[in-house]
Parts: sequence; structure tokens; C-alpha cells
Amino acid sequence: MRVRHEGSLCLILVLTLQALLAATLLPSQAGAVCAEPGSYLVCEDWDSDTPPANWPCQGCPSFHGWDPADYGGGANGHLTTVYKNSGTRALAEYAANGNPNTVDIYHAVSGSPRLVHIRFYLYLTSINFTCTHLIFLNTASTAEVALDFRDCRDQTYKQCDGMFLVPHSYGPEVWQANNQGTNPFNWRNHLNEWVLVEWRVDLANKRSSLWINETPQLIDYSIDWADSSVSDIIVSGYRCIGTSGAQYYYIDDFVVSTSYIGPRRASGVDTSAPTTSGHSPAKNATGVAADTNISLHVLDSGDGVNRSSIVMTVNGQTVTPTITGSPADYTVSYNPPVDFSPGQTVTVTLDASDLHNPPNVMPRDSYRFTVAADTTPPAAPTGVRVNVQ
Repeated sequence: MRVRHEGSLCLILVLTLQALLAATLLPSQAGAVCAEPGSYLVCEDWDSDTPPANWPCQGCPSFHGWDPADYGGGANGHLTTVYKNSGTRALAEYAANGNPNTVDIYHAVSGSPRLVHIRFYLYLTSINFTCTHLIFLNTASTAEVALDFRDCRDQTYKQCDGMFLVPHSYGPEVWQANNQGTNPFNWRNHLNEWVLVEWRVDLANKRSSLWINETPQLIDYSIDWADSSVSDIIVSGYRCIGTSGAQYYYIDDFVVSTSYIGPRRASGVDTSAPTTSGHSPAKNATGVAADTNISLHVLDSGDGVNRSSIVMTVNGQTVTPTITGSPADYTVSYNPPVDFSPGQTVTVTLDASDLHNPPNVMPRDSYRFTVAADTTPPAAPTGVRVNVQ
């Protein structure tokens, strides 16, 4: 007698097909272990679950898809609650005095992409190194592309007494610092603060772009990379690290994608547009000095202000203000090249939107202030002869 199990077989086939479809349609979710919304190749904020003991350590088990390397003998790192860019924890990597490296951790990148965007936040409390690898992009056979720290006093940097984060490639080494733009970011001036790093790597066209705190460091920089694809990404700390003391660095909100990521986005739906505050001169102010500068804050408590959306006009003319700060709170400042006229009414407008998709557009902020009248009496004439008849 044969027993039929068509129902069980169908259930098994359905479950198997669902699993295959999930693996096929949602490969980006394999590395999505964070609260940040979006579909990414890797997404890590270190806030959930309990890692293995002493993680990360050489040869330790995997955690959230991150595998500690079984080489190097680096000192153990840990997850810390003391320094974090968001949530409750960040990754702390540590190298003892004289130790040449931290423990590398690596994460597989699905789909063999040739164009990747990497975004993370980095915190340094000190700089006890002259050079170190920080991030590697691996092909199937080699660690092909790296993002490195380099001291300007080491090798051929144009600037001095600076520590720069630069793309690096083997064969030959080419350092961005030899071609620094107008806004080089010196990490020695930014200790004890979270810094946003955005790195785009285009292996197909052998181009690299780097932004730090949303300020371009280089765009489509040509480097001699092998024409290949990314198989995994390594968070590292190897080479000259630990040469002059113990070294910690902290990394948080680490995301890898095949498209632009942008600054960290809050979880949930952002429905609020940016707002303005702190206007100087104040709205409707009178008696303002003719040589005044104009400044105000643009704020957004959700996904953050899109810096490139900020447009200021003064008396109907679009101007180029200085923009500083972060997406949560940008300071917009304008120093007019020519003083205003006495008694002049000055009209200022500002437009902005946020980083949400689709963006929340702020209603135009339009306001006026009035320059003080000229109350200085005319000078008495000199050198005038008066004839008395």
C-alpha cells in the first residue's frame, strides 16, 4: 500500500520557492541590521542583539554577518555605549601601544556590484598614528581598494601638520592629498566629534569620489584600479597604527549601497519640512548697521536639511552664502561685498527642503530689515573765502 503525501510535498515546494524568491529579490536585506530605513547591501548601527564574548577578536564567531579576521593578532575591539552617533552603541576598534593593527572585520557584499556607495560616521579621540588603512573593498581575489589615513609629514603631501583620509590603490599608489581641493579636511582639527564620511567607488570607470561632512574632497578622481567587482568590505586598522601609543577609533551607522545614501535618516516617516530661526538682523529690525552681515539657521529634526537645496536671495538677487553645521542645523551666513545704503529696506528670502524622498519643501522664508538712516551732519566747508562789502 502506497501512502500519498502530495499536500506535504506541495507545502515543502512552496516554502522552498518562497525562500529562493526571498534570497533572489531581497539580497540587500542580508546585511540590513539597523533601524535606518532603506534597502541596502549592508546596514549596521550595532544597536541590536548581543555579540559573542570579546567580539570582535581574532577568529571570533560572526556577528550580524561581520566576520573577524583570523590573521594579524590585533587587540580586541568591543561595542561601546560611551561613544555613539545614534542609538545605543557603536563599534570601538583598539590597537595597543606598539601593536600594528586592530582586528579586521569583513562583511560579504551580494550581487558583485561595480559601483558602490559607502557611508559611515567616524569618531577619533586622538591620533597616535602616521598612516593606516581604514576601509577595504575586496574583489574575489584581492584587497583592491582602500580608504586610508595619511599624515602630511609622511610621503609627499602638499600640506603640513595635517591628517587626511584619502583613497588609495595598489599599483601604483596615488594619494588624493597630492591633488587637494580647496576644502581639505584635517582630522587633527576634528577630534572628539562625529564626522560623516561618504565614499563612492566606481570600479567600472576607475573613479572615486569622497565627501566629508558633505563637503567634497574629490570628485571622480582617477586611480589605477583593476576592472573588477566588490565581493566584501573590510573595516580595518592596519599598517602604521599604534606606532606612538594606544589608538581607539569609533565607527557607527555604516551603510553600503549601489546608490546614493546621504546622511543618516531617522526611522519612521518624515512629514515635516525644515524651519528657520535665529535671524540676524532680526525680522523687521530697524536701525541696522549698513555693514551688517546676514545669517540664520535652517533646521530639520527628521531626515535633515538637504544642503544643496538652500537658496538665499538678497534684494531679489541670488547670493552665495557660507553654509556650516550639519543637516540637523545649518548656519547660513552672507557677507555682502558692498555695504547697504542708509535708510535702505533689505529683503531676504530663503528656500530649502529636506533629505526625505520625496522631499518636504519649506515654505519660502521672506523677511525684511531696514538700515539706519544717515544722521551725520554734513561737514562744514573749509577753504571758502567770504567777501564782506
